[in-house]
Amino acid sequence: MTNTNQPKNEWYFEDENDKELGIETQSYDNGNLVKRATLSDGRIAIVRELKGKDMKLVDKVSDGKKDEYLSALMHVATKIHDGDKETGITLEELDELKGKDHTKLKIMATTLNF
Repeated sequence: MTNTNQPKNEWYFEDENDKELGIETQSYDNGNLVKRATLSDGRIAIVRELKGKDMKLVDKVSDGKKDEYLSALMHVATKIHDGDKETGITLEELDELKGKDHTKLKIMATTLNF
């Protein structure tokens, strides 16, 4: 559930669980949400709410394989910030993340998109 008392365009912890995990949330003026967390290697992962057209891409990437759906969702929704550089995250990179980083991305992606 979104905390509607939070100011727009500022990062905040949505609840105690997010605070413990280091997952921050930001609400844009248009009502869309994004979440961010620092990964073990110091890079910043930002996960966004997806739109219908993005969900079509998730379906295409997962190719109808139920066991690939969550990875496809994380792949489409996530950007990685490393200094001045912003990149997407590949399915292969998701597989190589430390478990705790993979879990953070999974929590952010599912919280925003389910």
